[in-house]
Amino acid sequence: MVVITAYSTVVFDQAINDLRNAIVEHLIKNPKTLKDSIGDIKKWARGIGHRSGQINNTIIRQTRSLSSSFDEIMVDGAFDIFLSQTSNGISTPTVEIETTVDAQNHVIVEIVDNHILSIHIKGPLKVDNNIYAYIRFNSPLRRYTIRGSGNTITDDNGISNDGNDTFVLDNRGTANVAIQLNVNKLEVYFTGTGNSRFSGQVRQQAIFDATGIGDITALDLITKQVKVRAMGISIIRVAATDDVEIEVTGVSSVYYRLPFGKKPSTAISTGLGKIAPIP
Repeated sequence: MVVITAYSTVVFDQAINDLRNAIVEHLIKNPKTLKDSIGDIKKWARGIGHRSGQINNTIIRQTRSLSSSFDEIMVDGAFDIFLSQTSNGISTPTVEIETTVDAQNHVIVEIVDNHILSIHIKGPLKVDNNIYAYIRFNSPLRRYTIRGSGNTITDDNGISNDGNDTFVLDNRGTANVAIQLNVNKLEVYFTGTGNSRFSGQVRQQAIFDATGIGDITALDLITKQVKVRAMGISIIRVAATDDVEIEVTGVSSVYYRLPFGKKPSTAISTGLGKIAPIP
């Protein structure tokens, strides 16, 4: 007897093939009348739905309840994230998950330590596409951590912190990000893989600490000062109105843009690292 556990249509098709083979083997080992054999086959067919866990690949968008507000977000899993800041700062934050009915049961959305929104996967899960997560948050958002894979994008309003709060992006996964900003200070820690694009305004200083593999583009990000430490395999492009400090090791390349006549106060390159101005 074949026991079928199906997680997707691909696995289900494979299970049907296995069932056919099992039927042939059963008839060889247990010769019966044709009527009895057909009766066995019908019983097996009726049991497929029960043994397969009742596959439901219907896509639904589900709003998740939150126990409190949050100022940090941590994502772990294969998610495409859409970030949207509430317009008046007093609206209720929301999280909506868009995926199959079956996958919804594996996506955990919870508030950790009373201020961190955590979105992650529980148990074994196989899906054909990334899961969509739509997050509406109040200002200030102080930290966003990626531990999984996928893409993150903000809407046109981006992430806006009116006070002196620092926004930290910690990318430890395999992810691409496109983020619009209006914050006092920015810190980016890139230890994973993927491409990052930043635009908007950082009122004081932007720091890029890159030890991963990928491209970081921040030429459309207006800021006074930029500090870059590149130790991985990456290409980083930055711009500043006052000063740039750059330290490169490994095989990374850093390209910078400053007003005419200005040069970086620090430009240290070792190994195959490269530092060059952008005309």
